[in-house]
Amino acid sequence: MKKWIRWKGIIPFICITALVLVFWVVFLDAIVERIIESFGTKAVGAKVELSDADVSLFPAGLSLSGLSVTNPEAPMTNAVEVAQMDLSIDTRALLRRKVIIDEISMDGVRLNTARKSSGAIRKGRKKDTAGETERFKKVLEKAGCAELTLPSFKTPDISKLLADEQLQSLQIIQNFQSRLDTEKQKLNKTLDTLPDEKTFADYQARIEKLQGGNTSISSLLGGATEVVALKKDIQKDIDRLNTEVKSFNTTMKGFNTQFSQLSKAPRDDIQRLKDKYALSPKGMANLSQTLLGARFCDWWEKGYHWYQRVKPYVNRPGKKGPGPETVTPVRGKGVDVKFAEHNPQPDFLIRLTRVNVKLDLGDITGIIENITAEQHIAGKPTTFRFLGQAMKGMKAFSAIGEMNHVNPGNPKYGIDMNLKAYELADFVISKTKVLPVTIQKALADLDLEFSLAGSDLSARMNTGFSAVKMISDVEADAGAVVDAIGAALSGIDKFGLKALVDGTIEDYTIDIRSDLDKVLSSAVGDLVQKEAGKITAEIEKQVLAKVSGPMAEANQNLGALGPIGSELTKRLTSGQTLLKKELFKGIKLPL
Repeated sequence: MKKWIRWKGIIPFICITALVLVFWVVFLDAIVERIIESFGTKAVGAKVELSDADVSLFPAGLSLSGLSVTNPEAPMTNAVEVAQMDLSIDTRALLRRKVIIDEISMDGVRLNTARKSSGAIRKGRKKDTAGETERFKKVLEKAGCAELTLPSFKTPDISKLLADEQLQSLQIIQNFQSRLDTEKQKLNKTLDTLPDEKTFADYQARIEKLQGGNTSISSLLGGATEVVALKKDIQKDIDRLNTEVKSFNTTMKGFNTQFSQLSKAPRDDIQRLKDKYALSPKGMANLSQTLLGARFCDWWEKGYHWYQRVKPYVNRPGKKGPGPETVTPVRGKGVDVKFAEHNPQPDFLIRLTRVNVKLDLGDITGIIENITAEQHIAGKPTTFRFLGQAMKGMKAFSAIGEMNHVNPGNPKYGIDMNLKAYELADFVISKTKVLPVTIQKALADLDLEFSLAGSDLSARMNTGFSAVKMISDVEADAGAVVDAIGAALSGIDKFGLKALVDGTIEDYTIDIRSDLDKVLSSAVGDLVQKEAGKITAEIEKQVLAKVSGPMAEANQNLGALGPIGSELTKRLTSGQTLLKKELFKGIKLPL
């Protein structure tokens, strides 16, 4: 019996076991706590803090208390705070160097809680996301969000506005004047090179010399050759003049057409300025999109940024298709080779997460399944379901969705969310000084459907507001139109809102509609029409006054080309008259 126990071996074994136990009890929990805080802080970009960590071996698990994750965009706020988190771990998977968590239970989850100290950290080398942000802003602008600005409802000072406006009609007239001046200089130079009265006087002298004072045909027979040469010279000059006359007539026809079009240019300016500065019933019909769309675009932008944060953790590059990833063995190099597994599992997987979210409205419970960045190995998408009932300030809440990367080449995202009888209080719709609008109280029902399949994007939101009390704190001198809008909004007790998003992730449209349009159009349509008429009349008066002088000058300069045409015609007539002389009768020029 004594030989069965070797005291020289058991004593070191007991010592080593004791050291392991001491290490486990004294150091392991603290080490795990520091690792979670370190890796979490690095991943989030702001402090991740933990009050306590407790590692258990039988069964394998981990309990975390007081987990707080700072919002990197608001360092004095925790994005998420978890009172208690319990994890059960698959020990067999650990032996294969895989972290498979069977279940996580999260209790006391709170959102957007205040911090006592800043959770900001010293940023290291920050990844450049300026290009991505700029690209998204361009996509938003193209979708219509950049145009969601309220018009000014005050009657503008047209004189000041026109002082800063570049009238296109004035530029058109200036260009026309420039073309007239260029053409006039060209015609004057051409006139200097064409036959003139002196040229034809010389021809007349040659005719008289050939006639020798005797008008009988017989006396001219001896000079027939000289007569043919003279007629040829005259005909050549007539042809040149005839060509220039035709060219001049064509040019004048073009200028006359352009001048007639000049009279339309001021009308185009008037219409453009009217659309820019004058209110219209048509513009009022889109006022609800401007009021409500600004907030929707804000939510859309925040949702996009959260999508960008989550994306790296659920979209790890992998095999372009379902099933395990097989790696060809690499020979002659000191690297680990991952061979095909009989029952492949991701390197990291959370099979089931139970969440209890504590809100001021009440508790929301949820289940998240299959959290992993290697869904192509797990063969299942990440899904979630959240539910809240009989809450304070909301009758019911539900959200069901999935993040599907089973086929990495064709990822899919989807969510269906419903709110019933959500109590709104002091909800600001518009923050602009022109027309600040706040819903003091209302009950809201919301249905939201969102899907992103590959690059195809689609979203539908239907919202109904009831028991509405809305106020518009407009300035005292805001004007009659704003006062009418404020009064109309104050009288609304219910309205609906629809938002539609369609297209691709790089090119989509946002369309927002509400039955507020009918109410506002009915309330202020006639008043807007009247105010718009006054503004339009003043715009027309001042624009026409600005262009009348240049128009008259252009007309005068166009008329100045007339004498040049008359001179060309006069010279042509003089040449044609010479050819009718008795001297040239019966003389035919060779072809």
